[in-house]
Amino acid sequence: MRIRYIALFIIIIGIFAMPSAVRAKDANSSDLSKYVLGPEDTIEIIVARHPEFSGHYNITQDGKIQYELVGDVDVAGLTKSQLEDKLKTIISTYVISPDIAVKITDFKSKVFYVVGEVGHPGKYIMRSESIPVSEAIVMAGLPNEAAAMRKATVITPGTHGSMVQEVDLYSLLYGG
Repeated sequence: MRIRYIALFIIIIGIFAMPSAVRAKDANSSDLSKYVLGPEDTIEIIVARHPEFSGHYNITQDGKIQYELVGDVDVAGLTKSQLEDKLKTIISTYVISPDIAVKITDFKSKVFYVVGEVGHPGKYIMRSESIPVSEAIVMAGLPNEAAAMRKATVITPGTHGSMVQEVDLYSLLYGG
């Protein structure tokens, strides 16, 4: 017996914005200012008029950066603005009224996988806290002819087990 259609699975690490009928977060959640830093991300810290405190830093697997003259600083789980506030507190011991800017230069901590009958199955990096299912599928090269687009599954791992949801990709992509 041959199986004619193969299901399309999307496995997510991080938060995935579902189609409007099953949306996990609101539309504003993809705002870069709400991006939560995690292991393997790279940031640039700029302290105005103090280059000794400025530089590029990789976030380690345990969520820390090795910050000049200060030592290890926990940054995982913080947004850019939260990290700026934390660094202002730390650096104010050395600098009067520090002016700090944090830029995310390399996104690597949030990924999702698209497996199954798509043009380019594999691992993809999220540049925000969430991504719409339609955008993830487009990034993966769209479903091919063998995909069961009305029976796609989105699996979102969580601390208390995975959340599994069925998604009708045909309606989502071609329904208008």
